[in-house]
Amino acid sequence: MESTPLVVDNFVFANHLELSISRELTWPRDELLTASDSEPSCTRPASPSPSDEYLGLGSLTPLPSPLSSRPGSPTPNPTPSPSLDASFPTQQPGHVGVVDDPVPMLDIPRKLTRKERSKLQSKLKRQKERQARAEEEFSVPARKRPKEKYVDSATAISAEFLFEDSKHTLGAYTGMKTGYESNKVYQLHELVGPNSLGFKYIAWDGRYVYWPITIILYSCTVSRTPRCITDQTGTICGVLAGHPPTSDWTAISEKAAELMAEAQRKCLHSTRTAQESERGPFPSLRCGVSHGGGQTHPQKMANSSRNEALLRALNKAEPFRRITGFASSVFATWAPKLHQYYEGITEKLYTKYPDLPRPFERSVFCATTYNLGPFTVCFPHVDVANLSFGWCAICALGQFNPAKGGHLVLWDCKLVIEFPPGSLVLIPSATIAHSNIAIDVEAGEARYSFTQYTAGGLFRWVENGFVAQDTMKKSMDREGLKAWRKWMHDRWQFGLSLLPKHIPVPSPPSM
Repeated sequence: MESTPLVVDNFVFANHLELSISRELTWPRDELLTASDSEPSCTRPASPSPSDEYLGLGSLTPLPSPLSSRPGSPTPNPTPSPSLDASFPTQQPGHVGVVDDPVPMLDIPRKLTRKERSKLQSKLKRQKERQARAEEEFSVPARKRPKEKYVDSATAISAEFLFEDSKHTLGAYTGMKTGYESNKVYQLHELVGPNSLGFKYIAWDGRYVYWPITIILYSCTVSRTPRCITDQTGTICGVLAGHPPTSDWTAISEKAAELMAEAQRKCLHSTRTAQESERGPFPSLRCGVSHGGGQTHPQKMANSSRNEALLRALNKAEPFRRITGFASSVFATWAPKLHQYYEGITEKLYTKYPDLPRPFERSVFCATTYNLGPFTVCFPHVDVANLSFGWCAICALGQFNPAKGGHLVLWDCKLVIEFPPGSLVLIPSATIAHSNIAIDVEAGEARYSFTQYTAGGLFRWVENGFVAQDTMKKSMDREGLKAWRKWMHDRWQFGLSLLPKHIPVPSPPSM
């Protein structure tokens, strides 16, 4: 159902908290590609199919999907920001966050053969059908088979908190510090068990096959199925995805750890002390696109020439391509509306600025961090620069005992979760404080992590029409500013509407 847009100067604030998403989610069902298959450099592959990447079978050949556009009002361009680089053009006429590239309509010539006329008419019909599908916002659900297999049958971990009370900035583009931040590495006994902080312990082997076992260990339950984390309202605010059911995944994760260990030895990194680091005293490499912290426009993350070469090699390596494909497909399966929102913003950004680097073609995330360890144990922190209601994908790697160390600690949820090597989780890292339990360094254990995320500033930039927020506000009159402020207050509720709800599967009736 479409809402009537409210036009304020050159910008649109959609009623009922709706936001235009220009890319449809469509995947072919049968054409499978392995993770090592290459594609022409002139095309940008679409995100992988939730079902096939979830099963670790690689990515799918994308179907052509046009960018949709609603007609824009013929208003003049806003005043460009004098601080913007010339390579970042100012907004074109149209709606906020909507690319003004409507699908061209074909004019059928009068003098055509019957065969030519039939082909053009068929092409026009297909165009109109694709356009109609693209305009159905958030209407494409996750494919039935993986949803039934993984989502509907998942066991929820209920946390005693309300995600809607999470701290965020105005407009909900970024998060805020929660008060749990510190520069301390916690031991397991400090959070769980007698004389501890009383966190709930979740034993999880990070696998995929259903095999429940109940054991007496801090009143926990072991399960091999993917699990979700919910708040008191049933809102899913985290997914313990595990890994695909492929026989080579252990080898894939071990190879990824080896590559990160090699990069740790070769990279140039600062020697910051534990007190100077927000996340922990370990080196890391970042790549992709960022926006925030005083940047005037989206920019490539800066690295030295040596680190840039290492990042190119890591991004091309098969283990990390497989992990990113799996993460995006899990994201699409569990939270299809939020995933579609990410995909729409990402495609608009790279369509506008094709020279910006994309770490992984089949990922909906714009940035990646390799935490190189070899003792990657994070302090309690929140990644405030990420989208406040968005999800971040984290893959644990290395050689350590997940029952004794390396756990994922979610401070707002009061949960301590086993986080085995090779397994993947998705959490809202900008609003829920998280950290890790210490590993046994003296026993020679090593831990690394591979994360994917998107800065909240990129969402704001695209939705502001590819201009800075101050530039956009200067072009508004009093009524426009009033409508904009209302949308900023309402946008957190819009974000909450994209998050999935856990609906328990009813038990079969007893005979």
